[in-house]
Amino acid sequence: MSVLGIDQKLRRSFNKLKHNGSERDNNANCEPMDNSIYLQTFMHHWNNCHQTFLQYEPESTQVQDDVINVCAQLEQMIELIKFESSCERKSIMDYILSENVLGELSAWTKSLPFQLSGPLLNLQLSLFDYFLPNKESSPQLLSHQTILRPMISVLEQCCSEQAEFSQDLLLGLIHSLTVIIMDNQEFIQLFISLHDKKLILISMLTPYLHKPGHLGQRAKESMLMFVSMSSKNKLVESIIEESNFCVILATGLSGLFSSLPSCIELSDPTWYKLDLSDAQRIPELNTMMSSLELCSAVIDVSPPAISRNLLELIESGFLTSILGPALASQTEQEAVAYTSYLNLFITEISAESLSTLILRFLLTAEVDDQLLKDIIISRINGSNLLSTVTLNLVETLLSFNIEDVLFSLVFQYLISCNHLLPGVRDKINQPDPQFRAAHKFLTLAPVCCDPPVTPLTPRRGPLVSPRGGAVAPFPLGSGAVHNHHSLTDLEGVGGGSTNYDEYLREARQLIRNTMIDCIQWMNQYDARTVMPARKSLSHTPARNIIQGLKQGFQLERDPREDIVNMCEGSYGGSSMSGESSGYLSGNWEQDAEEVHLSPEEEKEFWTAVGGCEARARLKSVLSRMQHEDRLSLSSMGQDEPGHEELSPRPSLHHPADDGPGGTYGSSGPHSLGLPLVTTTPPTCNVGPLLTNLFICVQGMDKNTLALNLRLTSVISKLASFPQPLLRSILTHPDPVLQPGCPSLIQAICTVRSRIDASMPALPGAEEAVKMARLSLNARVSPERKSSNAAVNALSSLPATLGEYSRRGSKLFGISFGGRKSTSSPSTKSANAIPQHTHRMAMAAVVLEEWIQELAAIAHAHSLAEQQAAILG
Repeated sequence: MSVLGIDQKLRRSFNKLKHNGSERDNNANCEPMDNSIYLQTFMHHWNNCHQTFLQYEPESTQVQDDVINVCAQLEQMIELIKFESSCERKSIMDYILSENVLGELSAWTKSLPFQLSGPLLNLQLSLFDYFLPNKESSPQLLSHQTILRPMISVLEQCCSEQAEFSQDLLLGLIHSLTVIIMDNQEFIQLFISLHDKKLILISMLTPYLHKPGHLGQRAKESMLMFVSMSSKNKLVESIIEESNFCVILATGLSGLFSSLPSCIELSDPTWYKLDLSDAQRIPELNTMMSSLELCSAVIDVSPPAISRNLLELIESGFLTSILGPALASQTEQEAVAYTSYLNLFITEISAESLSTLILRFLLTAEVDDQLLKDIIISRINGSNLLSTVTLNLVETLLSFNIEDVLFSLVFQYLISCNHLLPGVRDKINQPDPQFRAAHKFLTLAPVCCDPPVTPLTPRRGPLVSPRGGAVAPFPLGSGAVHNHHSLTDLEGVGGGSTNYDEYLREARQLIRNTMIDCIQWMNQYDARTVMPARKSLSHTPARNIIQGLKQGFQLERDPREDIVNMCEGSYGGSSMSGESSGYLSGNWEQDAEEVHLSPEEEKEFWTAVGGCEARARLKSVLSRMQHEDRLSLSSMGQDEPGHEELSPRPSLHHPADDGPGGTYGSSGPHSLGLPLVTTTPPTCNVGPLLTNLFICVQGMDKNTLALNLRLTSVISKLASFPQPLLRSILTHPDPVLQPGCPSLIQAICTVRSRIDASMPALPGAEEAVKMARLSLNARVSPERKSSNAAVNALSSLPATLGEYSRRGSKLFGISFGGRKSTSSPSTKSANAIPQHTHRMAMAAVVLEEWIQELAAIAHAHSLAEQQAAILG
């Protein structure tokens, strides 16, 4: 039987109405005759449905035919409703409300077997969703019981796991209802279940929160609207607190993380991190990131009780149980993958409290009785790929400029000052007005590379001026370095000063931003200020510990230091002939007034120690040592061939086992509120992070380019912090460290000496250096090249090396413009150069540019200190 009647009159009438209706879709009004035809046709279809309902027999074999017939009738009824939507008078809607059409339809659907009800549920969902988008009429429709009750009945039927229906239509209807409830929150009561006091819409959304694709996105958007309502509506807040929403959201992260690939397929050898574009190509990772975004949004907009509950569940159900063991994996491929995932999570999470939770977990969590951070740091000297990925994670942690992060990774090992020579605590805070640290770094360029041309750089030989005469190098203490014009004056000489000027500008901006963040730190880390303990884990007060350390250092004085101090006190800082290099004296003339001798006392002293001849000999030795160019050597003389390299530090045990110590921490926006325990080892120990970084620096000639870029970026970021304790390890120009204590200068000298010893004997070394510069220059993004200067910043180099973003600093620019070869090396000559020579040359060029970056950072620190002294 045709659904439009046997005589086909209604079919012809319907087709006519359909044709006319399509022509009048844009008309505001309809003729009364058309309106009556719509209603007449609709009533005919409904009567056929009603007859089917009355004749329905559940056990009959005609049930499936009845469902097909009702579905066909309902499809035509929906079309008629849409045709009538352009008319002023809604006679069909009035008929539906008065005759309870939807109520009878939903009741009959509920009586059907679940395997047959799917098509009818889909049609009803689409019909309800069609009623709701109109913001003006939707609230009025929901106030009618003949609309609301059938709608709730259909939603309840969809809650059944056995029901077959369109999830897209269901989530679309729930989203439309959520939008209406957002504007009319009094309707919330209409959707609360009477027997369990739950909001049916929230209960239906939670199973879809972690679904991939647009289904999960639609569910997340709807759920987030309810969460935002909870901050202002106590009823919604209590419903969400009593629901399983937070549990499903937190435990879902564990399931999604477990489904992530444990091995990342690498098509690019320069790859080192994941970004959002990679997430788009990995469906599992895309779903994980979407759920993390939902967690961040929920934490941001929800009331404190809900956000605290969610954070606790994420910590216990995801971080501790899943993420921690995954990061401690012994398999290299898994360690690379999970470390990359973690770095992406930290980078993209927007909620500050969630980021704080993850950072605190990384710094304090234990896996198999070993600190997770120590496990991660120990991988810095692993394989090239694992080391690169680990350094990228460390760089991400440092980029937050949070005191507790730096304390946990660096300062807790330095505050005991065991790495400093006796009696130099105050001296590491002395300013560097003559930029000796910058000068020291600039003398460390490999011999195979042209030395950087800057006002601070001592030349190996005389420079040839454009007029043919020799150009003397700028004196170290000259005021020319204070004038930027003097930097550009050397462009005609060497063509490299523009590069250093760019380094200096970027360094000053980097240090300025870092100092702004560090202003809010609680502690100065200057080896003088006693840091207040937030929560002591030891019975010994922190102040007593620091005082004991001070007394210990005063008892352990170095004889060499006594000689230097004695001579400074006798002669005074200004009596020395020539410009002091400060290498032994440390430019610490300010402290020389500790000993004041009258002329009679001075004469008596020199008579006692050997007379005037002894005095003259000592003065001559000191003058020669101060004028000797030893800046290219390490402070302990380990630049010579055959030196002993740094040995890896043993695995770190839990700080709580290190004996007495205080607990130091901080609070505020740049703190994690960590109850960290200081370690006070009896011997020199700068901590696992710095130790592993220095070991990695010593192997720069063996590292890949990707690893060297990440390594230099991390250390440059550390060097940008203004705290004197850290600068004493990284950029201090004087020998303030204990013998055998590793330092950055020592590590650079080690790799520099290895490069200098190897490069002269390698075939094609000079050509390889040129090719290395050209190769790096070619990788720089063209859009970032400066049109006004011959400088291509290595801050833009990462864009073409698999997104090597050096977030720690914008520095490390390579000024290849002034050193470009007039002709590029041929392919034949390139193939003739061994791979080992290529690698060594690339390391030399990277090292050459990095020492300029470090010099600029040290230079910028000195300028910042002078500015602070003037303004202070």
